[in-house]
Amino acid sequence: MARPTRLRPDATKALLDALRDGASVVEACEVARIKPRTFYAWLSRAKNDKDALQSVFVQFRDEIIGAQKAGTRKRIDALLAMIESSSQARTSTFERPANER
Repeated sequence: MARPTRLRPDATKALLDALRDGASVVEACEVARIKPRTFYAWLSRAKNDKDALQSVFVQFRDEIIGAQKAGTRKRIDALLAMIESSSQARTSTFERPANER
C-alpha cells in the first residue's frame, strides 16, 4: 500500500501564498515545510495522472502555475518601480543647478 500524500490544504495554501508574493520554489517549500523534491514530485504526478479531470495533483499544478505567474508579475512591477524611482532621482538631481546639488 502506498504512503498517503502530504499534499494537504495547509501546505498548498502556504506554497501558493509564498509564490504569489514572489518567493522562489525553494523559499515557498521552506514556508510550507516540505522538501523541494516533494513539490516537484507532486507536479510530476499531475503530468502522469490517468484521471486528470479529477486529480488533486492537476488542480495543484494549475494553481501553482497561476501563483508563479502572479509572483513573477509582482517582482517585475517592483523592479519597474525601482527603475522609475531611480530614474526620477537622477533626473531631479541634474535638473537642479550645480550649486544646489
